[in-house]
Amino acid sequence: MSSLRVVFAGTGTFAATVLQVLVTHANVVAVITQPSRRKDTNGKILPNPVTELAQRSNIAILDPERIRTIVSDLETIAPDVLIVADYGQIIPDTILNIPRKGALNLHPSLLPKYRGATPIESAILAGDNTTGVTLMVMDSEMDHGAIVAQTSNPLSANETAPELEAKLAFSAAKLLINNLENYLQDKIVAKEQNHNDATYTAMLTKESGFVSEKHTVLQVLRMHRALQPWPGIWSKVLLGGKEKRIKFLNIKKWNGELAQQKINQLFHLENRLGFKLSDGAVQIVEAQIESGKPQTAKDLINGYRIASS
Repeated sequence: MSSLRVVFAGTGTFAATVLQVLVTHANVVAVITQPSRRKDTNGKILPNPVTELAQRSNIAILDPERIRTIVSDLETIAPDVLIVADYGQIIPDTILNIPRKGALNLHPSLLPKYRGATPIESAILAGDNTTGVTLMVMDSEMDHGAIVAQTSNPLSANETAPELEAKLAFSAAKLLINNLENYLQDKIVAKEQNHNDATYTAMLTKESGFVSEKHTVLQVLRMHRALQPWPGIWSKVLLGGKEKRIKFLNIKKWNGELAQQKINQLFHLENRLGFKLSDGAVQIVEAQIESGKPQTAKDLINGYRIASS
């Protein structure tokens, strides 16, 4: 496999974990990644995780705003195979058709379940106890191609999206290394997905984290785990006679007695701060009121004189 020319496309930490393992087993001649946009406090642009790793490994970097603009560059590189993980753009056929052995994608779900951009978050929100990673052949449709290999992973009731992503990234790297050479030597026949069983995930927006009067305690706890670090979960409460937005930074299930409260309101009971939901409440450990700083429950109780019940 070391003699084959591999191009890797990815951007985030999931991709960087895969790339770090791949470079020890294959001849990665270039990476394709999204332009780095994150800045430090001085306004200096910081490299994304894949760019940073490629720089340390002396791998050529292509970071176009639109991947369709690098067709000629990729033709010059003449890769044998393109490996994609957590890239962030739709890859057109003009790119997919260049590698001699095609393109493979690592997707953090057990396809055909959870096609799309948010499979990790969707698995947590659904309360799944098993998830996994799929290595698939890429075609012109989203997460539609034939399956080369899959691996399952347990999903605990406490895992957050970043924790699950990190776990699945290592599984993805192992899955790729264990199957890539056999696939490239035509020893694995990819199997078409059962497209009738396909489910699709939605893109996250700020509104995805809004906690309404319809949500249950279990749903909010899942949202809290799934929507880290962005968009987080939030609601609107009355404080001092004014409606204010509150972001819940750290919450847990409310245990113990629960007095009668209005839904979607803060309350103070037994030196604890709670937020009432449709079927119970969550205990707030840390939160942030709009235009304010993150505060502990104790500081919020004292600062906003939240009445005890």
